Amino acid sequence: MQKDLERHIREEIVNIALHSFGLFLSLIGFGVLVALTGHSGSLVQMISGSTYAATLVLLYASSILFHTTLALELPWKKAFETLDHCAIYLLIAGTYTPFLTLSVSGRLGWGMLILIWSLAFVGIVYKIFFFYRSDLLSTLAYILMGWLSLLIIKPLIEVISWWGVGGLGLGGILYTVGAVFYVWDHKFPFAHAIWHLFVLAGSLCHFLTIFYFVIWPLSH
Repeated sequence: MQKDLERHIREEIVNIALHSFGLFLSLIGFGVLVALTGHSGSLVQMISGSTYAATLVLLYASSILFHTTLALELPWKKAFETLDHCAIYLLIAGTYTPFLTLSVSGRLGWGMLILIWSLAFVGIVYKIFFFYRSDLLSTLAYILMGWLSLLIIKPLIEVISWWGVGGLGLGGILYTVGAVFYVWDHKFPFAHAIWHLFVLAGSLCHFLTIFYFVIWPLSH
């Protein structure tokens, strides 16, 4: 029992450390995107960039809060776990936002934007009121929402090139592979930490893609 507790605490320390690093990077990214779009971008660019960056910060902050309360066995850990899961829906929608408002735009872009944010809202409501239902269902919803980007791959290629779409796709693959370890949580030591590593890699890949292929070209 004591060994299990010690292993649990060690794993949570690793989880907190990994996403603390993610929070640090996302705060820098937030500052970079806000400064860049605020200085030389349009209002739509500024809102899109800051929305994406804010959801990235929220994801890492909520994850740190949840794993801290989990490590300390605090009574409100379930509330922070719900916030942590809801933040995933927000990040998915936030990641889509710059692509749909700046790269695709038009009827397709704005229509897709409404769809994605609506799905995120439905997912959040589901998480709040039906939290104890299958985690597998939520994980599949995250993955399916992410890969809906295939619907806009053609106009994306025309604007951000194959390189940009490649970066977007690579980030999606990293998240998807990482989700396998999320489903396998508790099946072997540090499975959740491996999931966090994939989240770090996927979010970094998407940030660089948004910065270099969406925000930067429109700001210069």
